Amino acid sequence: FELFISKYIFFEPLPEQMTVRLYNGMRSVDLTGKSSAPSEHIAKEQFVIFMSNLLKGNADEKITIIMRMISTTEGPVKGKEIQEFTEDLIKAVVHVLSYRKELKGWNLENTRDSAGGIKALSSQLLSELKLADGTKAGSPQLVEMDFGRSVIEDWVYRVPQISAFLSVVIRQGLHVLHSLPDQTKDIVNLVPGCKGIKGRIVSLFDIPSIIYINSHLPAELQHKWRLLFSSKLHGESFSQLCAHIVNKGPCIVILKDVDGFIFGGFASRSWEVKPQFQGDNRCFLFSVFPSLAVYTYTGYNDHYMYLNHGQQTMPNGLLRYPSVVTFLDGRDAAKPNAANLFKMEPSVNKQKPVSCISGTRQS
Repeated sequence: FELFISKYIFFEPLPEQMTVRLYNGMRSVDLTGKSSAPSEHIAKEQFVIFMSNLLKGNADEKITIIMRMISTTEGPVKGKEIQEFTEDLIKAVVHVLSYRKELKGWNLENTRDSAGGIKALSSQLLSELKLADGTKAGSPQLVEMDFGRSVIEDWVYRVPQISAFLSVVIRQGLHVLHSLPDQTKDIVNLVPGCKGIKGRIVSLFDIPSIIYINSHLPAELQHKWRLLFSSKLHGESFSQLCAHIVNKGPCIVILKDVDGFIFGGFASRSWEVKPQFQGDNRCFLFSVFPSLAVYTYTGYNDHYMYLNHGQQTMPNGLLRYPSVVTFLDGRDAAKPNAANLFKMEPSVNKQKPVSCISGTRQS
């Protein structure tokens, strides 16, 4: 194998930047044990060892490969190099899943532009980088900082998406080991199936944010999302919203406000119309734009979810507490101009269904 040949073999399934990184990882495998400089040619043994170490190797074997994929030079790597590697990796995952038709009903046309999502997810994963003293590196300073092998090893261990993404790139990009029954788990729940939005609306989610938010859902709820409500399809009536979401199972709300911010939350139980809080500590809030993040239960109180309307004395509206994700109904309420709802359905093993609510407010 040579880089020239590899490009022509793998160019369509994988972006060129990731092809080069894989090539650098393969040729860094030392067959002599003498730590000689990497050769320009890749032997069959190097390819096999590369695959084995990256997919099944111990921490030391895996990090050796990843360090060379990040940078071809020995020693610590710059934060900017880690950032570029992470963005290339996420871009490769989106590209290869689209190429292999593994997006399960989602596509690059019915979702937000993934370019911004790639940077947002990369920034979120990089925020988990810890310095030698255990503190997290600040985003502005990160690109110029040096990070040693032990820091990268700790990061890869604590951020499971890195290993999962590399597995997808190898198995789906190089099309090896992808068909074995025990080798498909990396993409089974990576992207949930999508029903109901094809050719109808463009989701407020992009592919990277779908992957990230889905990874925070309970495992049994990561299989399929189905559109329940969209104000573009069903109108802006709060009564219509309630009619489409009540007693539909767990759900996700996603909104876009007049300033372009995109955010939402996961409701762990079916919505019920009543003047009491509902839900449990599996609920979480999230942001999609301008940054991608998940905010989990703090233990401050048990005000997880609230849905009520048509009452004279009690608060009316749909609420996730803190009141970041809110639909209000009443004269003092600002209603969203657009709203989408999805229902997330289980796999064929009869697991409990989950619903996803998505809403937008646009200028």
